[in-house]
Amino acid sequence: MQNLENFRYNENRSTVSFIPDAPGDYILKVKVYQYGDELAIQSFTIAVEQGDAVPVEPTKPDWYEEESDRQWFEADTIVEVPVVTEVAPAIDKVEEIVAETETEAVPPPLPPKPIQRGLNIPKNEGRFTIQVVSKKLLSDAEVVAAKLINSGFDAYIQKAAALPYEEQKEILGLLERLEEATNREKVARSFLPFVKSMWPAFIEGSHHKIMADAFERVAEGKLKRLIVNMPPRHTKSEFASYLLPAWFIGRDPSRKVIQTAHTAELAVGFGRKVRNLVGREDFQAAFPGVKLRQDSKAAGRWNTNEEGEYFAIGVGGAVTGKGADLLIIDDPHSEQEAKSLDPAVFDPVYEWYTSGPRQRLQPGGSIVVVMTRWHQRDLTGQLLKSSHQRDGSDEWEVIQLPAI
Repeated sequence: MQNLENFRYNENRSTVSFIPDAPGDYILKVKVYQYGDELAIQSFTIAVEQGDAVPVEPTKPDWYEEESDRQWFEADTIVEVPVVTEVAPAIDKVEEIVAETETEAVPPPLPPKPIQRGLNIPKNEGRFTIQVVSKKLLSDAEVVAAKLINSGFDAYIQKAAALPYEEQKEILGLLERLEEATNREKVARSFLPFVKSMWPAFIEGSHHKIMADAFERVAEGKLKRLIVNMPPRHTKSEFASYLLPAWFIGRDPSRKVIQTAHTAELAVGFGRKVRNLVGREDFQAAFPGVKLRQDSKAAGRWNTNEEGEYFAIGVGGAVTGKGADLLIIDDPHSEQEAKSLDPAVFDPVYEWYTSGPRQRLQPGGSIVVVMTRWHQRDLTGQLLKSSHQRDGSDEWEVIQLPAI
């Protein structure tokens, strides 16, 4: 039996050396651990003949009796045992090294099974070990591994370049698909990432964040009535009448949208842009499976492959037979009405709203009004007045974004 003090290691612990103190068969058992989990046990058998051994101490052993037995005592052989190089990088500690002298012949051990990359994760129902392979910087992989470890997982980092080419190709493909899936999830969940992915030249402003937050709550069903008042030329229509309905349908292609503007021509123009966006490859990559129905692709009236509907109409138009999960009203007043000195010109828009689109709303549906304020009797003013008179029924959230 050898003591651990009798063993010597090189700097990277890939080689262990010891001096045998008696002839016989020595068995070296190496246990390999990583993050406290046992990965493998390997055994090595070294046969030491008479004359091959060197004493650890220059003193005679207790059993030394006859002069003829001294020949093994005077030898200077040092036995070196190389540790398998595939295992050495994974060694955290060698918990136990035991060398025993056996009196009976020991059959040679079976060769150890090679530990393959990606397969050396210990199977333990109570623990989970995750291998992090990064095609980016080591610091990126370290951040990911640290988060996993802090969450209670075992994690270790392996450089992709050290893998065989086919494994590199497979792992990089998996990473790319993971990145695509992560981006799709972000685009479906958050409005601004969707805007940036569909509109690369978009320049974000603080008012965009405010609108995006409100639109997300509308899409999630948390906000049923929204009014956004803001001056012209601040991406009001791009956000509310172009990107919002496309994103809304992408999240759930079975939903129905009614789009209105102060003229039918303008409303149909919005419908054409939304239809073209839904048909684009980058949109369909962000929302796989969402497509336009082949037999219904008119600019102002089209359907999705999941029975969703988009219908565009001008103020005063009929909406009979149509329903809406989302009703969008974009600048319902014309410039001529805005310049009129007669406040009564604003009344027909409110009357049309209450008798037409408002009645077409599906249960749980939402209404978004985006417009520039012109008068106290414009649509925003009358909606808020009516809400107040009804003790808050149809309560509206109002976002006021004044010109600076």
